[in-house]
Amino acid sequence: MEAAGVVCPGRRVRRWYASRSIRHFATFGVLLTLLVGLQLRFFKKSNPREFNHAKTREDGEFVQVLRDAPDLKCKVRYPLHVSVMTSRGRMPTFAAAAHSTWARGSEQAFVEFFLPKTAELTTNDKRPGLPAVVLSDESTLVDVPILRYLCKWREDDFDWFLVTDDQAYVRLDSVVDFLRQMDKTEAIIVSRQGEAFVTDLTWERCGVGDAEDVPLTSLMEAGVTVYSGPAVRGICSAVEGCLYDLNNGPLYLTECLSRYTVTICQDEKEQYVNLFYEDTPPTSGPTNVTSGPTTPTSRYVNLLKDHDVTKALTLSPMRSPEDIYRLHQHFQRVDF
Repeated sequence: MEAAGVVCPGRRVRRWYASRSIRHFATFGVLLTLLVGLQLRFFKKSNPREFNHAKTREDGEFVQVLRDAPDLKCKVRYPLHVSVMTSRGRMPTFAAAAHSTWARGSEQAFVEFFLPKTAELTTNDKRPGLPAVVLSDESTLVDVPILRYLCKWREDDFDWFLVTDDQAYVRLDSVVDFLRQMDKTEAIIVSRQGEAFVTDLTWERCGVGDAEDVPLTSLMEAGVTVYSGPAVRGICSAVEGCLYDLNNGPLYLTECLSRYTVTICQDEKEQYVNLFYEDTPPTSGPTNVTSGPTTPTSRYVNLLKDHDVTKALTLSPMRSPEDIYRLHQHFQRVDF
């Protein structure tokens, strides 16, 4: 059709142009979709950190998956390792109570139970869910064999190491939050005596006249002691030096370690006494008529009314396994 010198395409031609444009647009869309899909699939294959968190977070399996990945250059570490010293006779009582309460359910800490070298792990002691490591060393200081084990098998996997026995109650998440305020790269030892530095810079941290040198063994004898990674390595080096000239058995090792000193700031001592609470009830004296007889269980129930006790990170010693369950019921609101 022609009009005024202008050629107008016919209806059939216009329809052909429209269908051709639609085909081109559809082809471009399909190619774009395929390209995006291939890029996403390649990214997932090349990214070793892409895991299903819902399936791998339980019981530290997610951390283990990251550790086992051969092409990862990062080092995954737990914040806290807890070593619990027990005995063959207390495994069904105190150790079982600790394992059933505060020692489970934390993704920030790993709890491990230990038996002394003299203990023989019989078939009856191998309770389901309560594994225990029999130490290969012995010493009059409970911490020494455990620290040597940690240096050999656990040193690179954790930032902090807490050593205690099965008669302590540890609030794991609170301990981890407290330790985040400290520098894990320094050689630090924490106990109810205070924060001890195994360096010469301690005198600059404390006020004038507040720094005090104490034997290393005095901190290791506490009911609960926390060591940073560098502190564990330093103590293990000292132990190896003592063992090099070991002639008189474990007693000589304790005497040798007592020659090493650490420095504590005295102005913070009262704070740490409350954080690492140790109950020392009187062995004799008049009975309070209002509160009734002071039995181990009722004493801890009454102590929970004290504001300083409720803020404690650890409480020890427990006089019975029932104390552990009662404290756990109070702190975690778990009905046993």
